[in-house]
Amino acid sequence: MDNHFSAATAAAIRRWETAWGVPAGRRTGALALGQVVFLPGALRVGEAAATVGTAVGPNQPVLAATSTTRVVTAPVTADRQGSVKVGDPVTVTLPGAKPLDGTVLRIGRVATTPQETGDGRPAGPATVTVVITVPRGAPDLDQAPAQVSIATAVREDVLLVPIAALLAKPGGGYRLRLSTGAYADVDPGIFDDATGKVEVAGGLTVGDLVEVPE
Repeated sequence: MDNHFSAATAAAIRRWETAWGVPAGRRTGALALGQVVFLPGALRVGEAAATVGTAVGPNQPVLAATSTTRVVTAPVTADRQGSVKVGDPVTVTLPGAKPLDGTVLRIGRVATTPQETGDGRPAGPATVTVVITVPRGAPDLDQAPAQVSIATAVREDVLLVPIAALLAKPGGGYRLRLSTGAYADVDPGIFDDATGKVEVAGGLTVGDLVEVPE
């Protein structure tokens, strides 16, 4: 489209009308405002809400469609929204498939609060929707559950221990109980909820065994 309507444009519209089976006497070579909807990309029609001859009115859907780009949507709590950025690498695991490398495509701007429970309190924290693209080799699944891991920070050459091994100290701070029975004060860093590990610094060395409460 070049914002210029010419004889070539009218001829193209007539060819389009012919392809759609418009009777010869009704081919005008022109389009009424609202007759055609222009979209930013190709769509896949999932459901037809109307058939030929069905009377439709304003704002009445005639079909349901989705993008041809395969994406995964994931709810992220509103307090963590700021740690996720467009372009961040993501690991996506679909049922029966190996983990795939994805990318954050879009981050919602409106937080959604779950429905209230019987006592009037929300059923969970407010979340925003994060849209993630996956490669073309991903399984052709629709509305399938997926596990998503977003790397919001990276640390190299750090000591990791199970999150459950952290023990709160009286007065604040954390410590670990070693297999020898001694305690080591540590400062926790990044928490990796996907693996259940946490970065620690302090009185610990590589190879130390720590106890994890059952």
